[in-house]
Amino acid sequence: MPSYTYNGPNKSITLRGVEFPQGEAVLVDDADLEKKLDNLPFFDGDKPKEVVKPVAVSDSEKDVEIAQLKRTIGRLEHENTVLRRRVAEYEAPIDEPTPVEITPEEEVISEYTPGEPEPAAEDDPDLEIPRRGGPTGPADVEIPDDWRDMHWKRQQVLARKLTDMEITNQEDAVTAIEMELERRGDQ
Repeated sequence: MPSYTYNGPNKSITLRGVEFPQGEAVLVDDADLEKKLDNLPFFDGDKPKEVVKPVAVSDSEKDVEIAQLKRTIGRLEHENTVLRRRVAEYEAPIDEPTPVEITPEEEVISEYTPGEPEPAAEDDPDLEIPRRGGPTGPADVEIPDDWRDMHWKRQQVLARKLTDMEITNQEDAVTAIEMELERRGDQ
């Protein structure tokens, strides 16, 4: 039976019915109590401590660990290289653009001579000026036969081309299109 000595701050302590006076060795015959006392502070036992032997690691486990370390080192070296490149790009001087000489292939000939006004485009009868913006009035807008089957947003776009009224919803659009069809006389 091993003995345990209590070295705590109190004069004595009682555990599982066994009293341990401070500084005196007490014999313990309960195996569960022995395990508990081995793990508690302020208790010194005369039982020899178990020596933990190092566990031998097999070569395959070492190889796996070495491979993991090599992968980690490789990843860190790659990240370090990327960061070094970023720093080098940041610290690099700004390259000035290289001047390029531009030479025209042909000489541009113009009828314009300085000091004379250019002729207006409207004066040339052969010059056709395209109209911008599509139809100029409601009569120029084509209303398809299936306009009632169109999506309501398309109806709004069509109605806005036909009238100056504010078109805010489908009802306004239908009203504007119907008014234009009545004005044209074909509904």
